[in-house]
Amino acid sequence: MTDLIKEILSYIGLALPALIVITNPVSAATFFISLTEGMKQKEIKRTALKACLASMWVMSVFAIFGTFIFKIFNITIYAFQIAGGIILFGVGMDIRKGRRNEPSASQKGDDLSIVPLAIPMIAGPGAITTCLMLAGEANNIIFLGVLIACIAVSLIIMYVVLTHSSKFTLVLGEGGVRIVVRLMGLILAVIAVQFVLNGIKGSIPMLIPVISKCLKIS
Repeated sequence: MTDLIKEILSYIGLALPALIVITNPVSAATFFISLTEGMKQKEIKRTALKACLASMWVMSVFAIFGTFIFKIFNITIYAFQIAGGIILFGVGMDIRKGRRNEPSASQKGDDLSIVPLAIPMIAGPGAITTCLMLAGEANNIIFLGVLIACIAVSLIIMYVVLTHSSKFTLVLGEGGVRIVVRLMGLILAVIAVQFVLNGIKGSIPMLIPVISKCLKIS
């Protein structure tokens, strides 16, 4: 039982920071302020709640059915870890350098809480890729439940940040926000490198027989 708890805590230590960083509450907050300009506080809270619930639904679907996607397309988790890690590294570097593509504030639809706030601002390609990768690392249904809980926690944090976004930016200032965003980008890049290293480490036993055969043939 102790080993299981250690494994769960280790999994939370990987999943929760990755989800918080990839959803990027700070960046979302700065974008949220421009979208909700002129709204009353009650409307702001309702918009933030709908955005987080929509993001929860999207990310949970990919977390739950991530393993099935691997089986359907005959993909190994190691290949996805390496490819996903490379993608996440690119996203992290874009965030760090301030080049992350964000929807224009002028693209306001009938329900901006869903598009563009939930998708693709919060539950974008990076978040979906992260959910798929973390789902692939879930050993059983317990870990899958832990992943859903981590998604919920990350989006609760997102909701709190969004509903207090005006105070948040006032405290940090524009310079402070930029620094925090760059720091989150760096953390994401480090997590991405760890995904790649895990993928390479896991694929080595599979590659050794193939390499041996190739050496014998040559």
